[in-house]
Amino acid sequence: DDKRFLATAGYALIKRGYRKASADFPEEDSIIRSGLSILTETESRFSEKGTYKKAAAEFGNITSRLMINAAESILNPETAYKREITAALGIIGMNIGSWIYIIDAVDDLERDIKKNNWNPFMCYGTKDAFSVAEEILRSYESGCDEAAAVLPYKRFAGIISNVFIEGMPEVRRMVFNRETLHKL
Repeated sequence: DDKRFLATAGYALIKRGYRKASADFPEEDSIIRSGLSILTETESRFSEKGTYKKAAAEFGNITSRLMINAAESILNPETAYKREITAALGIIGMNIGSWIYIIDAVDDLERDIKKNNWNPFMCYGTKDAFSVAEEILRSYESGCDEAAAVLPYKRFAGIISNVFIEGMPEVRRMVFNRETLHKL
């Protein structure tokens, strides 16, 4: 999120791997780079209520495009319902990306206020920000679950459903209660 020393040092450590990944996956690199550029521009131009919607949608668009791109490259052209599967994955990607953006903004809000860093919820009080964010986060969780319901998966249905019905709401609860999230 910010230009801390550790972020800069971390980039130095992964730069070589990034170059290789961007060479191996140039289309994905382009999606991410152009999407982050649009997101940065969005964040720099807006600071009023409702900014979170536009910024979250920009980040969601990145994950949506990556999911669609992955589906189109992985699915066999003769796959039954390929268009529907790809569309559902795009919707899931949009909802997951938007959810990640909002949950991160909520998690960072108090720290951003103290450091005077930009946050899409800065113009709300913390209590109002949490209320607004909770409603939209729930809608993203529901959107993921609804889109996943049309996918023809059976083997991992329980795991995928668990992520949307239990995992994401649990992370939301922890962030709102200011509990420490466990690192993977």
